[in-house]
Amino acid sequence: MCELFGMDFNKPVRASFTFEDFKKRGKYQPDGWGVAFYTDNHVKVYKKAEMLTAETPVEDELKPSKIYLAHIRRSSGTVRSEANTHPFQQKYDNRDWIFAHNGALDVEGLQTGEFRPLGETDSERAFCYLLNEMKREKRTLRTPEDFGWLLGRFRELNTRSSSSSINCLMSDGERLFCYRDINGYHSVRDDNFSKKVGDFGLKYTLRKPPYEGRNIKDEDYKEIDLGLNKGSDERGYLVASTELTNEEWTSLRKGQLMVFRDGEIIYASKENA
Repeated sequence: MCELFGMDFNKPVRASFTFEDFKKRGKYQPDGWGVAFYTDNHVKVYKKAEMLTAETPVEDELKPSKIYLAHIRRSSGTVRSEANTHPFQQKYDNRDWIFAHNGALDVEGLQTGEFRPLGETDSERAFCYLLNEMKREKRTLRTPEDFGWLLGRFRELNTRSSSSSINCLMSDGERLFCYRDINGYHSVRDDNFSKKVGDFGLKYTLRKPPYEGRNIKDEDYKEIDLGLNKGSDERGYLVASTELTNEEWTSLRKGQLMVFRDGEIIYASKENA
């Protein structure tokens, strides 16, 4: 079971990740971590095939950005390696695209064209397939029609087999795309896989002034510092696998696609899964 985190704001903000108490979660996702953000219209991706701990100096690498995307990995079968660590990166339509996924997909036979996976994961292959389909159909994912098309592609991946599951975040540097699994894939269990211990379906919350009272809710994330500059005109959304603060979080519906840009929701699919 992996965990996802994304941010979309109306202006560049600094996100500082200090997972001081993350060793507790390491037993669930010890197989790598990655964070991506955009600066000067180009993506920067930092990732390691190792467990993220409080001592990992992630914050030293982060710069102000309107969009962040982060992932903490628990392997579902592929080896622990940097190539298999999310987020994944590709270039299309003169934009840097990034993608991170939680779940397991049937990718047998999916054509990726010129978008070649560097690792062995089903996640990266699905990402390359999506980009190949976008290029084949000349989609740029800038319009509501394109967003509806993307929803169809996510649903296709989500239903290729009875065991397919996909919660994912994707970005082109201008928009943050968020899709929740059609069957509500979300749970993580203890070491004996005998007891459900958390709800990890995608959720979002609006962050806007005033910022006082934004306390961390989950003990395992108690030292996350989102590091916002707290400007009076600064607003945006956080998207995560689990509620990170005491703010009001809203779950995406099963099978829903949401698109964020400049700290606003610009698309939310309404049809039932």
